[in-house]
Amino acid sequence: GTQFNVNTRQQNTAVTLNEGLVRLAIHSSKAEQTILMKPGDQVSFSKENQQLVKSTVDPANESAWTRNYWILENTTLSKVARRIEATYGLQV
Repeated sequence: GTQFNVNTRQQNTAVTLNEGLVRLAIHSSKAEQTILMKPGDQVSFSKENQQLVKSTVDPANESAWTRNYWILENTTLSKVARRIEATYGLQV
């Protein structure tokens, strides 16, 4: 089967593919685009600048929250603070 993780925070959405294959068809006023995702691919979209970015990540790190932990490799303290605020509604 196909397994994926969706993370939506503030103005950004990221979809990470864990297993399977996904073909994304993006329709916008600028152009039409097709992206074929394979395991480990992440597609991020920023509402602020209307930019779509495809990258490669470790899917186990992106879905660690489903096992009740975060993996914060190379994450700045300010990003950790924003994640705590978004997840728990606390001001850091």
